[in-house]
Amino acid sequence: MITFVYNPIDMMVQAAKNKYPRMEAEIQFNPELKTAGLTTFPEDGSSPLIDINASIPFETAIETLGLELARAATKTQGNDNPAWLDASANIFEEFDRIVGEQLTKYEQNKSR
Repeated sequence: MITFVYNPIDMMVQAAKNKYPRMEAEIQFNPELKTAGLTTFPEDGSSPLIDINASIPFETAIETLGLELARAATKTQGNDNPAWLDASANIFEEFDRIVGEQLTKYEQNKSR
């Protein structure tokens, strides 16, 4: 059997879903992106598109994903927006909870 013990991409998305269940977004890794991440809000009000730079280090990509999910949740741009700052904190707190829970379950199952 092959199992991901720690899949931070899925865990970050789950953290955002847990905190903002009505949030919608499409996510892609973009090798041509010149910044770490970018959220584009279509003029027609459809789901925002989150681009993550495919060339940045993996750990940075996970952090960037969390920050861009917070933008999608709050429909805001800019790093000084209070709603975005709160959403970022909420998503990262939930991410940490999910990671801790998942690793504890893994260790418990491994020791059986």
